[in-house]
Amino acid sequence: MNRLARAIYSRLAVVKKIRFEIARHPRRGRIIDVGCGTGENTALLAAISDEVVGIDIDPKKIDAARRLYPNIGFYRMDAVKMDFPAGHFDTAFLIMSLHEADTDGVIREVCRIAGEVVVIDYSRVLYGLMGKLIRVVEREKYEKYAGVNLNIKFQESGFSLKESRSIHPNFYIYFFTGKKPAKTAEKYSVRLIK
Repeated sequence: MNRLARAIYSRLAVVKKIRFEIARHPRRGRIIDVGCGTGENTALLAAISDEVVGIDIDPKKIDAARRLYPNIGFYRMDAVKMDFPAGHFDTAFLIMSLHEADTDGVIREVCRIAGEVVVIDYSRVLYGLMGKLIRVVEREKYEKYAGVNLNIKFQESGFSLKESRSIHPNFYIYFFTGKKPAKTAEKYSVRLIK
């Protein structure tokens, strides 16, 4: 995303709402931002974490994130098969990325590596002009995502819905929690996708 596009994007009301939601949360220990893109939200998550890591499958986005935020660890990795040990993270954030992915695979994997999962993504029902735009631009992805019952998918991985609420007419935030996994060793090696 170039500077002008990033400046316009950052002024959208929904982006401000998402960033407000990130900033208002209490400290969450070790965090992973799954589908981090160019790292803007990962940088915000750094303020509420002891350690933050961002992953994305797109090498161009990861390269941009590394340039923009050199003090944060960004890795090119498939969210369906992450190279982190079970229970390594306290919280996994999926910010506008779950609708882009293999929902079942990503949910299973984030539940494996984290004790809490926060999802910020589209609402099941869309409203107004923005809702129409989403239905046109993201039609296939949105319809697939909207047809998934997140509560059931997370329950299948041993997680339960702690809270969900609208943060904007077309966007929701969900908090899922599982059994607190045992802390893993601090050291791990990350296998990068070439």
